[in-house]
Amino acid sequence: MHLLLLHKLVLSLCYDRDIKGRKTKYWNIMPSKKSEQKIRDKVKEYLLSHGHYKAQDVAKELNTIIRGWLNFFEIKGVSYPAMSKRRLRFYLFQRLLRYYGSKSQRKSRLYGQNAFEVLTTKYGLIDPTNYAIR
Repeated sequence: MHLLLLHKLVLSLCYDRDIKGRKTKYWNIMPSKKSEQKIRDKVKEYLLSHGHYKAQDVAKELNTIIRGWLNFFEIKGVSYPAMSKRRLRFYLFQRLLRYYGSKSQRKSRLYGQNAFEVLTTKYGLIDPTNYAIR
């Protein structure tokens, strides 16, 4: 049950049941669907307009986009953006697979590989599910 939306649909504030089945309820503060869509649109726009960049540059630029969004929504002990982080990770996985899949006729080392995993391990792309504010 959504009680109110803050900052023009940036944060969603809900009074949810306990996930372990207890009778207690708690306030759940998480990114709204609209803000999740905006980050996906930014990633998509970046990848569409930077099709010729090296993998290092793609990882570096995506890190700035992802890090800013994650830092905005991570309020330690207050917000619970875990589901949003998982959805963002899945979107990045799919989008990078399609991004490097479209380069089949051009020279690209990440074509036909798990591009998200290679970018996170080799080039330092942020994995949203493992990211914590430092």
